[in-house]
Amino acid sequence: MKISLKAQYAIEVMVYLAHLSNGNPIQSKVIASKIGTTENYLEQIFFKLRKADLITSVRGTKGGYLIKQPLEEITVREILMGVDEKMALVPCVGEGSTCNCKLGDICTTKKLWQKMNQSVTRHTQQVTVSQLRDAYLKMLQERYGEVEYYL
Repeated sequence: MKISLKAQYAIEVMVYLAHLSNGNPIQSKVIASKIGTTENYLEQIFFKLRKADLITSVRGTKGGYLIKQPLEEITVREILMGVDEKMALVPCVGEGSTCNCKLGDICTTKKLWQKMNQSVTRHTQQVTVSQLRDAYLKMLQERYGEVEYYL
């Protein structure tokens, strides 16, 4: 499974929102500068995350984005699915997949791919935004000492 750049950024966005917001909306330009991408590209990600009901937007000069659900309840899998990331190592396994392979029912490796896919799915269902944020804060603290929790 190759995770798209958009999906990687979506996970980073959620971690930064969890870290920086302190209950206040965070503007896309702040997140864009942290991640190192353009606001326009991030807006596509924000759109998908809003559509997946993971974040909400606040309009106005002090507006921005906020995470909508408790951090402990949002999994990496939800984020990946929210940005339309296909959760399959190969085309013939995963949700809604169809096998176009010539081997079909006699494929010797299909069970292997299914087990690997299930393992990845299980892991992404277990890792939450809260855990990623805490790991990020720990890394910052180890590297820089005291950590600023909000802007």
